[in-house]
Amino acid sequence: MEIIRKAASALRRLEEPTRPTIYSAKIGYRVDEAVIVSGLSRATLYEQMTLGALKSRKVAGRRLILREDLEAFLRGQAQSETA
Repeated sequence: MEIIRKAASALRRLEEPTRPTIYSAKIGYRVDEAVIVSGLSRATLYEQMTLGALKSRKVAGRRLILREDLEAFLRGQAQSETA
């Protein structure tokens, strides 16, 4: 339940109108950046990637999470909370 609550909170933060930041302009995040924008822990993100719930890609030796994949993951978590 804790991950669902955190995902819903992170999704609300992503949807809130705020000043543009370097993170809002990016289409892909390194894991440490995804931690910042989502509010989820590094361990949680890696766990969800391992389970296949969160898509990621390895590019030039770096693990990247596309913004659209992170948003889809957070939306899916938030929807499962309301279901």
